[in-house]
Amino acid sequence: MKSPGSWEGRTGGGDAIRIAVIAGALALAATGPAAAVEVTGDHRLIRSFVEDPAIVQAGWLGLRASYARQDEGRDLLGEVITAFRFGEEIEAGLFAGLLDRRRDAGDLLFGTAAPRAVDGAGLADARVYGKYRLIRSPLEMSIGAAATLPLADEDAGRGPGRSEYQAFVGLRKRFARSTWIWTASLTERDDAKSPGGAGGNTTGRFGIGVLVPISLIWVFIAEATYEGAPYGDADDIADLLIGLDWRPTENTVVRGAIGGGLTDATPDFEAVLAAAFTF
Repeated sequence: MKSPGSWEGRTGGGDAIRIAVIAGALALAATGPAAAVEVTGDHRLIRSFVEDPAIVQAGWLGLRASYARQDEGRDLLGEVITAFRFGEEIEAGLFAGLLDRRRDAGDLLFGTAAPRAVDGAGLADARVYGKYRLIRSPLEMSIGAAATLPLADEDAGRGPGRSEYQAFVGLRKRFARSTWIWTASLTERDDAKSPGGAGGNTTGRFGIGVLVPISLIWVFIAEATYEGAPYGDADDIADLLIGLDWRPTENTVVRGAIGGGLTDATPDFEAVLAAAFTF
């Protein structure tokens, strides 16, 4: 059993180092001269899509597939992501999907050791959100709220069986060669109803991200997030994600990213592939 916070013997540590090296190389490449695309509200962070203060130009309809490996277990998540603009300064959206999860008995899940093995697929918890843009220029700023709806089967280990409520604020600033995003949020959770029933925590979450145009159709994305332990006395959550945004046509977005956790509570390795239509 690994001690909380230990980095020794953790496969994710090596993954995180490799990801950081790749991120640095791509960032250096991106600073070279290139005809760059204009970054708009349709250019968003991947993990912090909701908290990103940008507002979509009209609408976003997308599909996203995620893979996460943690110890010997893994999660496969398929999601539908929608976001719509209302008026000039309001955006609202929905995340909904299916989760296929595998964990061994004793693996940490929702802050406690799973009493039995988890292996199966079904509905994932859904998430709805809305936000209002307070400032557009020179520093973009939005505030918003989100709620996680407990659609996943807690007895099967796919969700805590409780709603979560989040309030967030985001800042976004465009520079000559990059756009930087800072996010902060507060999430309220009740005790989990899943087997073991760890206590829910009220946690703060902080994130930083950057969008770097590489060419007319490519944008480099990097983001890091930190959050206190969502349940029980588990480790805090800290991770890094890097990826690329490809625009083969004016209204088509294809995005891919890889990531790694920096604590025992986060996946050793993550991969994301997404496609969306914007209008």
